[in-house]
Amino acid sequence: MPKRPTLIAWEMLLLFASVLVFRSAWILLDLWDWANGTGGLIALLIIGCALCVVAFRGINPS
Repeated sequence: MPKRPTLIAWEMLLLFASVLVFRSAWILLDLWDWANGTGGLIALLIIGCALCVVAFRGINPS
């Protein structure tokens, strides 16, 4: 296991990178007309929920 200061630095880098990815995805979705409509938002919500379930099952296998 890495020493704690190194681990904290990696976690901070990951947090910063995730902010950049989130902001870029937000701007990209604003540019797509279909993503601004009700149907597109519902589709993205369903896809996001499905990906969350897959990720949670990957993190906590039962």
